Amino acid sequence: MAYQRDSSAYSHEEDDDLRGAAHVASRHAGESGDVSLFSSILDTIGQRKQKDEIDIEDVDEAAAIRNHKKYFAGDDQDGDVDEHGMGSAAVMQALKMFTGHGGPAVGGGGVSGTHQNEFIGLALGEASKLFDKKASQGKVPEGASKESALMQAGEMAVKFYMKSRSDAPATGPGGASGLMGLASQFLK
Repeated sequence: MAYQRDSSAYSHEEDDDLRGAAHVASRHAGESGDVSLFSSILDTIGQRKQKDEIDIEDVDEAAAIRNHKKYFAGDDQDGDVDEHGMGSAAVMQALKMFTGHGGPAVGGGGVSGTHQNEFIGLALGEASKLFDKKASQGKVPEGASKESALMQAGEMAVKFYMKSRSDAPATGPGGASGLMGLASQFLK
C-alpha cells in the first residue's frame, strides 16, 4: 500500500516541533490510534531531543531490518514479540512507505518540519497498528505496553531523520531525500 502524503497536514518547519506528527499518526493509525497518546509520546521525545539525549549513532540498522522482516514479512511464527522489535520494525515500514521504496516516493523535496512530522507520524501509526494486531493475536507478552512500542518507534524515527540530515552534504537537501538514501541502504 502506497502512502499518500497529505498536503493539508499540520506543518511546523522547526525541527524540534513534533506536534504535527501526532496528527499524522492518528490519521494513519485509524482506530488503532489516539492523538492524545501520540502527543504525550511526542512531548517526551521532543524534551529528550532538546536536551540532546537522543544519540543518532545509537541505531542498530541490522536489527531494525531483521525486525521488519519478522513483523512485516510474516517471519514471526516463533512468537517472541517485544515492544523494541515492534517499534523498530514500524520505523522501517514507515521508511519504506515514506520513501516509496519499491514504488513512487511520497516525500520529495528538501528539508522541512513537514517531512519530519510525516515520517515520525507514519512510524507511530505503524507501531500502533502493529501492537494492536499482535495483541489481538495473543502474541504480546504480559507486561508489554503500547506506550513502550510507540516510544521506541518515535525515538528511532527521530534518530533516522536526524541521521539523514547529518549524512546529507552541507549544501544538500537532507530531509526526505536523506531518508531516501537511508532507505536505499537498508531496504534492499
